[in-house]
Amino acid sequence: MNKAHETVKDYLPESIQYLMTIISIDSTLLLIKNYGGIYLEIPVTAKPSHPIAKLIGVGDFKKLTDVFACTRLEIPSCTRFISLMRAFSILQEKRNGDSNRTLALKYGISDRAVRLASKKAEAAEKMLTDDEVTLKFRRVFAEFG
Repeated sequence: MNKAHETVKDYLPESIQYLMTIISIDSTLLLIKNYGGIYLEIPVTAKPSHPIAKLIGVGDFKKLTDVFACTRLEIPSCTRFISLMRAFSILQEKRNGDSNRTLALKYGISDRAVRLASKKAEAAEKMLTDDEVTLKFRRVFAEFG
């Protein structure tokens, strides 16, 4: 992978990148956040009362049923991606004036982990391109985080 042209998508498993070609980034992140690491039973029809339809919306749920009806869809936990997005959130909050102590308490981590996350995010900023998808991921993740 060429580090000069790396994007946030490069931190996601191929199955999630494929899922993003079917449903929105917002819906994909909601699935990762709520179902990461487990299988989803995708029904034949997209009923508005289904828990997944309530989470991601009937439109995106219909797209899932069109492609994955009657299958078990694994949603990876995406730990590498979530770790990076959390590091970006921590760095942004530090830049907004929050102390390491405040962030450690907020995220349930140590002061040292806050410092390491900030360094990780700063290093990643230098490598990641600011393409449209990367910027959208950062915005959406901040909302869901």
